[in-house]
Amino acid sequence: APPGEGPPPICDSPSADCHLQITSVTQPLYKNDGNYDLQDTGTDPIAATELRTKLKSRQAVYEAAGVQNVSFTETDTVASDGGSGDRCAEINQAAIDWAFASLPQDVADRYTKYGQKLQVGADKTTCAAGPCWINSALKYTTDDDANTATVVSTMMATENYNKYPCGEDKLLPCATGFHYCKILSPAYAVEWMYVDGLRNLMSLSS
Repeated sequence: APPGEGPPPICDSPSADCHLQITSVTQPLYKNDGNYDLQDTGTDPIAATELRTKLKSRQAVYEAAGVQNVSFTETDTVASDGGSGDRCAEINQAAIDWAFASLPQDVADRYTKYGQKLQVGADKTTCAAGPCWINSALKYTTDDDANTATVVSTMMATENYNKYPCGEDKLLPCATGFHYCKILSPAYAVEWMYVDGLRNLMSLSS
């Protein structure tokens, strides 16, 4: 698109004939890569502790589908800043729900009775630069008294608008139309429900 304009829509209108192919990028991050806990003590999770996920923004997807006058605030801004919801938290809640639904009944019953319940907190923002988002890890906050563990994602999103120029040489358009999330690995959620989430009430020291 020309400087100062958004990309043209792919579809004329958001109808059943509109088909979009969307690519996302995810990098799993592990605390235990096989070298950290050589004695396999079980103190660290096997699953990824976070999924660094780069998505197209909802605004960009809606506009590509031909939706008119899409509000970035409505689609991609966090609720605390006037948006309609926290998109990363919604994804993380889906991961928790999927994990629990995947448990065998006896494991689900044990987690329900004793487990430190995974829950999501509101998304938090960071500075508008990639390193700020990369270095802000998915945050886990445990409350032993309440027997909960709260997961909070750092998000970063940009309007679907070609802000030009950008970069040190001022020759490139700025990156636009994305929504970055730190995502809870469904495998980590399952592992928590099987093992780590039981330590508060079922460990030898509890």
